[in-house]
Amino acid sequence: MYSRLLIFGRQPALSLAELHAFAEARGLSLSVRLSTSIGAVVVDGLPDAVADTLVEQLAGVVKVAVLLGQQPLVPLTDTAAWVQTLQPLIADASMRTFGISYYGTRASVPSSSVQERIALTIKKAARSNGGRVRWVSGRGKPLTSVQVEKNQMLGAEGSEFIVLVDRSELVIAKTTAVQLFEDWGSRDFGRPARDARSGMLPPKLARLMVNLLGLPPQGILLDPFCGSGTILMEAAVAGWASVIGSDKSAKAVSDSEENMAWLKNAKGISADYTFFKTPVAKLVSRVSGRSVAAVVSEPDLGPALRVAPTVAEAKRIAAGLLPLYRELLMAVGKVLRPGGRAVLVVPRWVTQSGEQVPLRIPVSSLPKNVYERLPTEEHQRDNALVYQRPDQRVIREIISFEAR
Repeated sequence: MYSRLLIFGRQPALSLAELHAFAEARGLSLSVRLSTSIGAVVVDGLPDAVADTLVEQLAGVVKVAVLLGQQPLVPLTDTAAWVQTLQPLIADASMRTFGISYYGTRASVPSSSVQERIALTIKKAARSNGGRVRWVSGRGKPLTSVQVEKNQMLGAEGSEFIVLVDRSELVIAKTTAVQLFEDWGSRDFGRPARDARSGMLPPKLARLMVNLLGLPPQGILLDPFCGSGTILMEAAVAGWASVIGSDKSAKAVSDSEENMAWLKNAKGISADYTFFKTPVAKLVSRVSGRSVAAVVSEPDLGPALRVAPTVAEAKRIAAGLLPLYRELLMAVGKVLRPGGRAVLVVPRWVTQSGEQVPLRIPVSSLPKNVYERLPTEEHQRDNALVYQRPDQRVIREIISFEAR
């Protein structure tokens, strides 16, 4: 069982929470080292058979690497010292094609020109051992998963080396797996039914929400705002064999059915699925009480905004949505079985002044048989789990509940 270096995507806090939930669902005891501030962690306790499959199972992990060693920090401009540090650790790896990706803060990693001198020196030494050697440059940035895959750096002929510059040491690793970008892209852009207004939840966020349940994929998973079926598709890929989707829109129900059928026929991934048209307030008339293992959903996030709202406008939108979220929580309490969990998105608005206005769900709105796992009202708000892109006017915050 080797120590592994995991490189996270653009939402490292969410990725770390997903990793821990994944371990919880599988009864794994993990030891995680290093901060997520640079988007990478060292993990001990991952079985070898599981480690390289993380890029298939976790939305937030873009690279998995096996540790080669840890070394003291090196002066940023000292090319010879970098080569002397790296070369003994990577000498035995496949070097027909290679790349070196540096991760850290901008001030802590070598400049693009120093990175080039390091790589060319290592390339020259490798060529002296016979054969052609090709270096793939990231032009001062870490290589992407696409570059690693397309340049065949995961097989017998090539290698990507990762240099993680932590506060007190260098962590050197060799990449063993990268995220399956083509699979993610095909489930997003290749599915037959896409609706820019109601079905734009990113598949990676949908999978991450499913994983945040921290549950093994057993029983029924329900999405009462199914849109185009993104969450239910990702649940099926993650191993949930029985899913239910509902929506107040007949078109959303039809789109979801079409996409689930496509997933089975085009990708060979199937689950028993049921869809029906109903508002969330009437959900309990269609779903048996205390029968659902998991609820994962993104409800209405409010109107599309061309410009950032004022604080008053954001509060007005939040007040208008609150009754819907209360109805959802009441339905969740009635359909979840004991030990069942829910993971939901709630909106938070970025206003013109820069102040953020959350949709506050009062604890008093929770059904008596449901308690919060990721707090809502009192979770204000520094360490909330959020999914945010640059210049986004509506931030997605993720909250979670469990039924007693």
